[in-house]
Amino acid sequence: MLGLGNTWFVVAGLCADVVGFSLLAWDLLPEYRISREFVRLLQMQNEAKPLVDGEKYRVMDSAFAGLKDDVVAQARKEYDQLDKELRRVRFWLIKDRLQSEAEAIGKAGHEPFRSFLSSNIFNRQRFEMCHEMLWDRLRETQAKLAERKRPPLRLGIGLVIVGFLLQIWGTIPL
Repeated sequence: MLGLGNTWFVVAGLCADVVGFSLLAWDLLPEYRISREFVRLLQMQNEAKPLVDGEKYRVMDSAFAGLKDDVVAQARKEYDQLDKELRRVRFWLIKDRLQSEAEAIGKAGHEPFRSFLSSNIFNRQRFEMCHEMLWDRLRETQAKLAERKRPPLRLGIGLVIVGFLLQIWGTIPL
């Protein structure tokens, strides 16, 4: 059975772990948020590439070789309809992401966000302006993060290790 003295080692170890993990989270969480935002902006940019560049993915004509002309025409018509629908869905996904990002920074009512988000037509120039504003915000956040006073990371790691050792020490029967 654990004595009262050993229990306090376990409690002290848990407290050291909580403080150590808090220091680690305080140091790493802002950088994690920036990396997630960076990934979201890259994904939005990649999703917009077909819309911006106007690329159209076509089935190779050799796939239709040997088929009758009416079958080929019907297949191309269905493919074009599907391609148009996929572009429409991609546009609305980009618009939704852009709106959530604009609301997060409090600029949903500002130009060019307002004009892009209120339109049902994809406008490359407006999208580029909105996207560039989000990149500028990300760069500002990174600059602020670089200037901040970092918490003592080594102290956090040390407290986690000390807390772990104190908990082990507290569970050893005397």
